[in-house]
Amino acid sequence: MTDVERQGGRETTRARILAAALRLFGEQGFEATTMRQIADACALTERTVYRYFPFKDDLVLAEVRGLIPILRDLTAGRPREERPFTAVWRALRTLQHLHPHVMGLLVRDMGERLLDKSGPGMHRMIEEFCEGLADGLRPRLAGAAAPTVRLLALPFAPCGEAEPEAAPPPPPGPASPPDLAFRARVLASAAISPLLSALKACVELPKEERTVARVNDLLDEAYTAMGDG
Repeated sequence: MTDVERQGGRETTRARILAAALRLFGEQGFEATTMRQIADACALTERTVYRYFPFKDDLVLAEVRGLIPILRDLTAGRPREERPFTAVWRALRTLQHLHPHVMGLLVRDMGERLLDKSGPGMHRMIEEFCEGLADGLRPRLAGAAAPTVRLLALPFAPCGEAEPEAAPPPPPGPASPPDLAFRARVLASAAISPLLSALKACVELPKEERTVARVNDLLDEAYTAMGDG
């Protein structure tokens, strides 16, 4: 067997485990599902499942990671006239429509874990999410003009005295090209904050009220607040 064939077999086994886990999570909940049940559903040994996914949380993280390139492409494909936060917002809504089972799992069973950034797996996943968003935002920044803001330092004027006149601005120097990768990372980091805020608000609700529809409402409110601010 060649290395390519072995790799293909590993990927097929990994995909089988993920598919069985998500089905069982949907049917009986994350907490109630055991690794033994997942192994039985795949006709594998429990040891084999642990070799691919050492922790049960890893199964959900792997599924969420699989959505990152989809979100990247959805964000990049939004109309160019949309502002970056609006593009991310609408891309997220489309992603939820395409994969409602994943959002339901995150909200119902995994919200607390997702918001607990002390775990290295969760922290790394959020970083990857931001990187994917940055990749999706960078193309729309390439054609946007970047305004330049100059901050002028003025001498302090005691109360009751006239303010000193502002010094004339220095002559403009050669324009430096904007660092699009850096700007995209800044925007992506800010754009993910409403999503985390909406998830936090949702996991504070009783479990029976944690629905995808409720998350959508909270997302709308969070991104509207971002725009109002």
